Amino acid sequence: MKRRIFLYLIIALGGVLMITNQVMAGEQIGTFCWQWTPYIDLLEFAVTDEGDGIYLLVGEDEAWIYYTLPCVGSAILIGGVYGPAQIKMGLHCTNDTGYFGGINDCVFKSTLDPVTLSGPVEVDCGNGGFTNTGILVPIDCDIASPEADGSVGGQ
Repeated sequence: MKRRIFLYLIIALGGVLMITNQVMAGEQIGTFCWQWTPYIDLLEFAVTDEGDGIYLLVGEDEAWIYYTLPCVGSAILIGGVYGPAQIKMGLHCTNDTGYFGGINDCVFKSTLDPVTLSGPVEVDCGNGGFTNTGILVPIDCDIASPEADGSVGGQ
């Protein structure tokens, strides 16, 4: 009798744990912001934990008065089994401006340090039609629009 009760308890606990994990996946974990240095671009993304080290990013690349590009992407956490842990992040942004060579689609790819959330970024618009690089540096999302410092965003 005790074994049967113990077995039912294990099955019930397993069901509760499965439901708990399902509720956690798809949960928005916050808004994260980066500055694309050396430019004035600010990237702001709502980040949702999709589970298993996969994250959905929805947001924008904004260069103050010059442009705002809607973006969507994902990030994956790669554990340190074969090397140091890192976050691979890929973004697709839609450009409807004359910037980035006037090309409509821009892809941002970056490898971020999981502790500092900073790292190099490469931008490719139009399959090599316009390319650029820089560093993504995490910033406080409450920062007001940056002062133009003479550099045009992403140019």
